[in-house]
Amino acid sequence: MNYIRLYVLGVFIVIAHNTIAQSYNKYEVPNFNIEFKYPENWLLETNSIYEGSNKSINFIYLYSPEYEKNNRDEFSKEFVVIAFEIENLGGKTKTLEQEMKDFVNLWIEFHEITGLPLFKITIKKETELLRNRACWITYPTDYGTCHTIFTVIGNYKYSLSLQGSDVNNKQYMSVYTTVLESLKLIK
Repeated sequence: MNYIRLYVLGVFIVIAHNTIAQSYNKYEVPNFNIEFKYPENWLLETNSIYEGSNKSINFIYLYSPEYEKNNRDEFSKEFVVIAFEIENLGGKTKTLEQEMKDFVNLWIEFHEITGLPLFKITIKKETELLRNRACWITYPTDYGTCHTIFTVIGNYKYSLSLQGSDVNNKQYMSVYTTVLESLKLIK
């Protein structure tokens, strides 16, 4: 009798897991030899900004399915966005510590200009991105919480951010983790 219960429970767990499982597409970032996986039902958009001849920022945005349901309303708080950013530092080589300091100074300057209260920033240095030491920063935004992990390799800064309402961050943290863990340099 116990064997039957165990078998039924096992079958139920397998069926539940397969129902919840999500399908992923693979995306290769042109010219940077980087690839990652993202959910097939998420919208992928890219954009580039060029600041002079050797400084550029390349953005890859992944929008949760709610973005389409809200008619692509970027001001709606009902969706989550994962942003992957590759920034050419214009020939400058910076350390991870210099980038962290720049981020904190920019954060303080933003709050001084806007008059908004300076909220707590959580910084965790003991992590990795693209097999390099990385910094994980969590901070509040108008749309909820933002989790950002970044590293510096040569004169490039690579960052991956998750933004959205706190409820959605909890709901989509597993998607963010999957994108983060699948992000790799390819040769």
